[in-house]
Amino acid sequence: MYCTCQGGGWCNDLTSCLERAKTRRGSTRYMTKLEVFSGILSNDATLNPDFYNWNRVKLRYCDGASFTGDNVFTDKTTTLHFKGQKIWEAIIHDLLPQGLGNARRALLSGCSAGGLATFHHCDDLANYLPKNATVKCLSDAGFFLDDRDISMNYTMRIFFKSLVQLQGIKQNLNSNCTRSFQDLCFFPQYALSYISTPYFILNSAYDVFQFRHILVPPSTDMHGQWNRCKMNLAACTPDQINTLQGFRRDMLAALKPFSMTSSTGGVFINSCFAHCQSELQETWFGSNSPRINGKTIAKAVGDWKLLPNMNLVTAFAFFYLTTVAPWRVRSEEQRLLVNMTLVPNARASGALCLDGSLPAYHLHRGFGAGEDNWLLQFEGGGWCNDLTSCLERAKTRRGSTRYMTKLEVFSGILSNNATLNPDFYNWNRVKLRYCDGASFTGDGLFINKTTILHFKGQKIWEAIIGDLLPRGLGKARKALLSGCSAGGLATFHHCDGFAKYLPTNASVKCLSDAGFFLDERDISLNHTMRFFVKSLVQLQGIEQNLNRNCTRALYFPDLCFFPQYALRYISTPYFILNSAYDVFQFHHILVPPSADVHGHWNHCKLNPEACTADQIDKLQGFRLDMLGALRVFYMNSRRGGMFINSCFAHCQSELQETWFGDDSPRINDKTIAEAVGDWYFSRNISKEIDCAYP
Repeated sequence: MYCTCQGGGWCNDLTSCLERAKTRRGSTRYMTKLEVFSGILSNDATLNPDFYNWNRVKLRYCDGASFTGDNVFTDKTTTLHFKGQKIWEAIIHDLLPQGLGNARRALLSGCSAGGLATFHHCDDLANYLPKNATVKCLSDAGFFLDDRDISMNYTMRIFFKSLVQLQGIKQNLNSNCTRSFQDLCFFPQYALSYISTPYFILNSAYDVFQFRHILVPPSTDMHGQWNRCKMNLAACTPDQINTLQGFRRDMLAALKPFSMTSSTGGVFINSCFAHCQSELQETWFGSNSPRINGKTIAKAVGDWKLLPNMNLVTAFAFFYLTTVAPWRVRSEEQRLLVNMTLVPNARASGALCLDGSLPAYHLHRGFGAGEDNWLLQFEGGGWCNDLTSCLERAKTRRGSTRYMTKLEVFSGILSNNATLNPDFYNWNRVKLRYCDGASFTGDGLFINKTTILHFKGQKIWEAIIGDLLPRGLGKARKALLSGCSAGGLATFHHCDGFAKYLPTNASVKCLSDAGFFLDERDISLNHTMRFFVKSLVQLQGIEQNLNRNCTRALYFPDLCFFPQYALRYISTPYFILNSAYDVFQFHHILVPPSADVHGHWNHCKLNPEACTADQIDKLQGFRLDMLGALRVFYMNSRRGGMFINSCFAHCQSELQETWFGDDSPRINDKTIAEAVGDWYFSRNISKEIDCAYP
């Protein structure tokens, strides 16, 4: 018999539990009546070789406390049942006469909050079954750490403490553990040493839920300095990588006693940026599944399941010792590192970063047939729309070149390797560093008695171009202006201006990667992004630098900051690369934190397969709105190009894995690099739109 506990977070106060009670996480009334069984639940021997023919049970999660609570809240109008422990017992008693009571082998597993539940019910399950039964337990993404966040606060400890108190959990925790650690025993690292049943821990050392909610919870990153890193590890700064590596070390240290003393345990700690891997076929057992020492997760769990109790040397493989972090897949020798160049003449025109430092770029010279061709790439990194966030930003690499790395990795569209970047590898390639907080469009200044903030993005753009023109840009035969995220947005506002700087016979085109930010209502039907942009435009003096034809045409001229309104006024050939489910827009435009204060979308944000049917409908609606905003461009632009895929991604041109590789995203068998190349060199019509997820 194989039983798995469903995950889905927790509720630790009356408000969040009342909200949860109205969803599938708190009531079977709202649950889908049919569940897909895949991965470890599959009945296909080729997809799940060790458990395909077992009795497989999925325990639905509706208590908000990992099946551990035993309490009731009642007032005049409401009753909340905190009965996770009773639910566990009731389901087991229902299954015992259906065959579980005669089980010869049994495995209790779970994902996320369900993985945590296995720590608290593992020995309990063994006590229900025959003494001669082989009983083991598996936690998938359930090893939640009691660790400090980046502000050195114990955010998760405080959360769990209130959860334990509200739902009456302590009485159901291991009594041997609570005598020593009290309510901390809800954390697996304290409970694990008191479990006698054989146990397997499957977890990512960079678990995305723990990264976003334990290490960097929203309360510690009010200005979003970790936003890009949270979405894409390759966008993390060296300091952020060091912080993540510290979290990994803390996880391995918490597991060390288990590794040293358990003769029946198993571990698979990989470095995937993931959360829950056993129920997804792609990660459980497939041709592209994560592997350590050549083993898939399914193979590692199966090998452990089949082993009798043996000594540590022969039975216990510590796979994580040989894992490689995903950003280290390519060796240091293969990386192209390019030095920073400051723009010394920028000070004369006031073209300064937020803190008054000089702007900068990185230039890698072209060669051969590409020596007269230029590719300029705007760096991205969000925006600041009020004095508080801009003051904070000025103290970081997003607002000052003083804090920027002096060497930048050039990969993807910036690579100098013909096999990795076949169309642009030998061009002059320039990365424009982003330090103004307004997509290179502002022209304002804030001064008080103690502070000066330079909102000079437009001047920075002009100063960098002025520095590059005599270096060869002024004689360019071919040129491409591109950018990612906030940098992709910058290309909409500087595309035609860029063309005017260059010779009239030059072939000039523009590309926006993940920069098509929609003017869209969020799930609360508020225009959260519109209000954000309005305050940004006003603060940084942007309106004067927006397309005048656009601002004259719209009743609210600041809306021209949005690409969907500016695009029709751009005359230079343009290519739009975007995901229809762009994760930044999903997390900040469609479902901003202000619209989901109780975290009903948390699991969906972390893993699309965890989305409810209603959530998927809203995502599909967002995709249709994006395609609707692009329809006129798609139908009428003869020189335009498009690659709208259905990856949950943000920025795909600078990452080698997404730009051009064996496993890169494809539409009609074209990679992004091939689609962009076909469009730029007019080899073929290149307007590709992917089918809807999934």
